[in-house]
Amino acid sequence: MANRAVSAMSLRTQIQEDYLTCAICFSPFDRPKALPCIHTFCLDCLRDFVTSRGYENSGKFPCPVCREEATLPSEGVSGFPDNYYITSLKDTVAKPARPAPPRPVGDPMGFASQPPNITAPVPVPPSPTVVEGGWEKIPSEKPGLLYPSVSQMSTVHEIPSPPCDQSGLPCTAGMMLKFGKWAPTINDFQKPYGLTVGENGEFVITDRGTEYSNRVLVFSKSGELLSRFVCTGKQTIKVASVAMTPDNNIMVAVDNSPGNAIMQEYNFDGKLLKSYGDFYRHDKPSGIAISSKNHVAISNLEGNNVLLFTEQRKFSTKFGWKGSGDNHFMFPQFVACNHKDYIIVSDSGNDCIKVFDAVGNFKRKFGESGTASGCLSFPMGIAIDSNNNIVVADAGNFRVEIFTSKGQHIRTVVKDTDLISSDVKPLNVAITRGNNIAVLFSGPQFAEVRVYRWGGGSSI
Repeated sequence: MANRAVSAMSLRTQIQEDYLTCAICFSPFDRPKALPCIHTFCLDCLRDFVTSRGYENSGKFPCPVCREEATLPSEGVSGFPDNYYITSLKDTVAKPARPAPPRPVGDPMGFASQPPNITAPVPVPPSPTVVEGGWEKIPSEKPGLLYPSVSQMSTVHEIPSPPCDQSGLPCTAGMMLKFGKWAPTINDFQKPYGLTVGENGEFVITDRGTEYSNRVLVFSKSGELLSRFVCTGKQTIKVASVAMTPDNNIMVAVDNSPGNAIMQEYNFDGKLLKSYGDFYRHDKPSGIAISSKNHVAISNLEGNNVLLFTEQRKFSTKFGWKGSGDNHFMFPQFVACNHKDYIIVSDSGNDCIKVFDAVGNFKRKFGESGTASGCLSFPMGIAIDSNNNIVVADAGNFRVEIFTSKGQHIRTVVKDTDLISSDVKPLNVAITRGNNIAVLFSGPQFAEVRVYRWGGGSSI
């Protein structure tokens, strides 16, 4: 019975990940519309994709996933057929599974009588570190502790090691480390989203998975899982991206509708220190970044704008609205702050990166729709290296790009990520303490973090 229950959970997770998530907004389908190529998207997501690029004028547009050309019906996007199969499947999967009856402690089959408690932070045995190409597991600074907590680790720097370039395997050139995997189990990824790096080199990742949802997972600099905790609030919340505060606490952007918090601050032990934000029940936060002055920027998918907060986490101002102009956004997914405290935004729906000063005045933009060098397709996560270069997860082009602070293309760090596994994309990026690039990959039944050697060449 317990095995069947686990199998049912795994199947539901697989269906939700593979069939019930829109490839544009990365959320469950809302009024799903099917294109002739059979790829399906939310009605509003598809309409915004078409109108923001002016495709309604030509009457044709490329599928956001496979790029196969589709012809607009006379009624517009709403004329595409509803995907009733997706709607029906969504209703079926949403039905709660009948829980397996508890077994006594002395059950001869060895099953536990209660499910694991994942509410509190739990130190966990480290997952095996991939030992490849000369990478050596870094020992704990406190050997007397079997599973040290993050707070017990001393400040360290990355130990130089040769890249574990695995000839013949996709996306391994320059790779130094990889860790994590997709699985419907408590210590693994289901739907990772946010990625950042702590003061001691820890990798902090948010997970929006369906079985073990709204979690933060903390990995050591060598890829060992240190701890995990669940984000909670007055109402059911949905975690988005994550950033580190100047005092090395974890700030998580959260969708707390119908509550009112838009961000929550935790320490590394998983203790909720404080919730911030009043009257944000109509917003849908995605990316979050903290400036050197401890101000916070949050990208808002619902309003197609960016919200700014003071050092005291009081709302300051917002900028941007729906559209394709310099001061407009279409799905502003992620944000980052550079050394001048400029705010860099991945304007995913407009296939570009936009740069604003600390109070939201437009400075410049770069990137345009396409696959050529310097072009972008639905850019997602962004990060700033030690030389102010801008690293972009160019999700629609299955690659990771680096640009100067002025927007000049430097190089492609990773390409053809769909060769790792079908439809695997770089979802997010972060800069390590050694100025290397961590990439969060996500795809159907696939999730993994890989670290690539960079070092950062000087910015122009």
